[in-house]
Amino acid sequence: MNLNMTRTDRTLLAIDDNELNLVSLRAVLQVENIRMLEAKDIETGIKMLRRRRADLILIDCGLAGPGIGRAVRLIKADASLPEIPIVVFASNGGSPAHPGALEPGVAGFISDPILSRAFLEALKSYFGRLKEDQSRSSEQKIETKAFPSPDGPAPNPSVFDWLTGHFNHATIHNFLSLEVKRAVRHGYALSLIKLDVDEFRKQNARYGCSLGDLILREVGEVVRDSIRDIDLAGRYGSDEFLIVLPYSDLEGAVIVARRILSALQSHKYSPGISILADKVSACLGIALCPSDASTAERLLQTADLRLCKAREKGKNQYSAGD
Repeated sequence: MNLNMTRTDRTLLAIDDNELNLVSLRAVLQVENIRMLEAKDIETGIKMLRRRRADLILIDCGLAGPGIGRAVRLIKADASLPEIPIVVFASNGGSPAHPGALEPGVAGFISDPILSRAFLEALKSYFGRLKEDQSRSSEQKIETKAFPSPDGPAPNPSVFDWLTGHFNHATIHNFLSLEVKRAVRHGYALSLIKLDVDEFRKQNARYGCSLGDLILREVGEVVRDSIRDIDLAGRYGSDEFLIVLPYSDLEGAVIVARRILSALQSHKYSPGISILADKVSACLGIALCPSDASTAERLLQTADLRLCKAREKGKNQYSAGD
């Protein structure tokens, strides 16, 4: 989930009185190398804009106070402010027909969860349009890839795993904590899948770390191709991956788990992996929020227990507590 912006001169003003949303936005924008200004009401936001430059304004449609229409008019009516695009987002979801999206002066509406690829793709498009409007002949171009590629520029090691291009341990754990809090607060289902590559240590010891790295990179590709745009994935340990599935119940998580297991068997692996006696496979443990746990740590513990049950069945298995 990376816009791959190498510059830090993009600034966004987030106007939201929901601290959890602000925490999520901080995490996302830090990953994307975008400065974030914060205000919890329109008046404070306008005062901040008079002192600080912002390229884009992001307003929660659930913001308490005058309402989106009046908020937009207050910003547009202030002669001391430059013309700044205003984007409205719905932290609880919504549609393009949401009243906040239809207000005059609103440049766009985002209904996707903050910690999702789709949210960042939408945000990227607004920054991209802004850049085009400012200077079509600019030498600096915004990178259009949503995720860092192992074959492209090296991803930020403080956020991404250098080998797979997925989030690293700290980042995926942070995002899991945020998503669990959001799911509990707003009352929607969330699933967690923990994946462990079968016999990875044995293969690493026998064939060497180079082959092990190749296996992990291609397992990462399978995971990336098997999940939705709103899902989050990260390398959690040596041969472990975490997959966070917002708005997903047991049935949805099982569908994703089966898709991953099937894809691992049918994936066209690099020639170097052909020396393995068996196909690459993995075991998966599934845990649900809030039915199994309502905190990130307990959800992880449950997923780990389910992973152990899956291993007891053999290779290329999953367990959801059955």
